[in-house]
Amino acid sequence: MRKFLLCGGFYGSEQALQHLRQLVQEHRPDCILVVGGIMPKSDESDEKTRFGYLERFFKTLGDLNVHAAVIPGSDDVPLHLFLGLAVNTEVDFPHVHVVHGTVDEEKDVAICGVGGNFSQAEDVRSPSLVYAKNTAEYLLRGLLRAEQSRKVMLLGQAPPGPLGGEQGNAVVGDLIDSFHPDLCAVFGPTDHRGFQRIAHTFVVNPGWLRDGSAALVDWNKHVDEQVQLLDVTTGQPA
Repeated sequence: MRKFLLCGGFYGSEQALQHLRQLVQEHRPDCILVVGGIMPKSDESDEKTRFGYLERFFKTLGDLNVHAAVIPGSDDVPLHLFLGLAVNTEVDFPHVHVVHGTVDEEKDVAICGVGGNFSQAEDVRSPSLVYAKNTAEYLLRGLLRAEQSRKVMLLGQAPPGPLGGEQGNAVVGDLIDSFHPDLCAVFGPTDHRGFQRIAHTFVVNPGWLRDGSAALVDWNKHVDEQVQLLDVTTGQPA
């Protein structure tokens, strides 16, 4: 796998599902990386509506017949219901993988991620998905053991600075420093979409697909041209 479509921030949008179909048709990626923000927010709709959308999301992803790796977002809860639906999806569509704390190994690429937000200490009272730094490191440990030559990490928040703004989280930077993936796709707001190099890791915030924002990473290209930000609403590179 060399060509990756990065996206997140669906938030229950039917148009975002159409955007996904359009992007796959136009760019023919080898793999789709989804960094969370899939279901409508819990304060905007009931659980039946939210999980009904999640079913349509997984069905859309499955029908595209492209290798895919997915992590939940902080609002994609309850997690046990999310993972239960994911298990059924992986049976019906073996090319779709939820990599939350699990390594997906495909040829010379290993993919693993942790969805949700991060903190220095565990907060069991939070209604959203939150992991302490040491828990996130434990969930990602399989990436260090993987023998593949290239590593991809998916994280549910962006680091501080240009990719995360006020919502950036320093734990993300620590995780990147600890695992040194070749590519790290992070979930961040559309107004901070972009990419930066941290050591030898390309860190990419694709923005929200609900806003028409996504990113393409192509390892076949020269290093200075590997990352392309996409604007689905205009049909042109951002």
